Amino acid sequence: MKLRVKLQIAEQDFADAQSLHGRKVAFYYYTILSSFTLGMVTLFGATLPDTRTKMYGIAGALVSWVIVIVLRQRGIAVRTKKLFAQQKSLKDPCDLEINDAGLVFQWPKGNAKLAWPKVCRWKSNERVILLYQTDMQFIPLPRRCFTSGEDFQSLAKFLKSKVGSAGVSRKTS
Repeated sequence: MKLRVKLQIAEQDFADAQSLHGRKVAFYYYTILSSFTLGMVTLFGATLPDTRTKMYGIAGALVSWVIVIVLRQRGIAVRTKKLFAQQKSLKDPCDLEINDAGLVFQWPKGNAKLAWPKVCRWKSNERVILLYQTDMQFIPLPRRCFTSGEDFQSLAKFLKSKVGSAGVSRKTS
């Protein structure tokens, strides 16, 4: 396979990548938050004298839970915007070649190569493919940068042959 892509990361691409990257963490966060809320409602609800008071307590806990979720989502959006603004090199246009040996990045001021053995895993959704070099360091490849949807899909199939199934980690050399 040989595929050329004009890569330039936009703020929405970065937000999509961050969202895909943090999906598992968000699941754990909301599971713990839900368990804590349920536990507190049960614990304090048992000490309340009548059913009506218990219902107000449950309603208050649920409203608090919703407020925490909304504030957390807003905080994530603000943090993502700030991170994107701090990483000025993400906005630089780049010519990317994807081939059997790996990835070749070419910027006006230099170039870089990433061999497939250095990619430990990948994952994707309908908007972006993430190539991981470590558990926290990834390269986003937005769908909009590909000339066609078929190129984006063929890259996913190619990655499966070079790196393995999506989401599954492997040792890198």
